[in-house]
Amino acid sequence: MEILIHMVKSIVAIVLLASFMEMLLPASGLRPFARFAIGLFIVIAVLNPVLKLVHKSQDIRVDAWEMKWQEDMAREVLNEGQRLNERILQETNAVVKSKVEGQVTAMAGLVPGVGALETRVDLDKHGRIRKLLLVVNTESGETVPRHGDIRVFSGGDDGGGREDKAAIEAKLVNLIKNLYGLDESMVQVKFEGG
Repeated sequence: MEILIHMVKSIVAIVLLASFMEMLLPASGLRPFARFAIGLFIVIAVLNPVLKLVHKSQDIRVDAWEMKWQEDMAREVLNEGQRLNERILQETNAVVKSKVEGQVTAMAGLVPGVGALETRVDLDKHGRIRKLLLVVNTESGETVPRHGDIRVFSGGDDGGGREDKAAIEAKLVNLIKNLYGLDESMVQVKFEGG
C-alpha cells in the first residue's frame, strides 16, 4: 500500500509540474517534445517502485526529489572550485601584469628623453592596478633626438638636468594617468643614471 501511495504522489507531482511547464511553453513545435519528456518521467515514477520491489537489495534512486546531497562531497567540490578559481585568478593576473608592463613600456618609450625603461606593475588580488613604477634610464645619449641641425622635438634643455627630469616625469605620469585612468599617486617615476 505504501508503494502505491508513493507512486501516486510522484505521478501527481510530475503531472502538476508538467502542466505548469507546458503552460509556459509557447504554442510551437516544442510541445510534443515536452509531452514526451513528461511521459518518460511518468514511466520512471511508475517503474521505480516496481524495481524497488524486485531488487530489494539495491537502492534505486531515479527521482530528482529523492536525491540527497552528501555534505562531505559538496564541501570537497566547493573547496576544489575555490582552488580552481584562485589558480585562474593568479594566472590571469600574471598575464594582465605582463601585458600592462609591455604596453606602458612601449608607450613611455615614445616620450622624448626616455632611454631604457623598466616597468613594474603591482596588482591587487582582483587584477586592478595598485601601483605602477617606471624606472627610467636617461643615459642613452642625448635627451632630445636631432636630425642634422633640425630638432625633432622642441622644448627643454639638452643637458638632461633637473628640469628635463621633471618634465619627463610629468609627461610620463600624464600619459599613464590618461591611458589607464589612474591617480597620480599610483604612478611613480624613478630615474637611474645621468
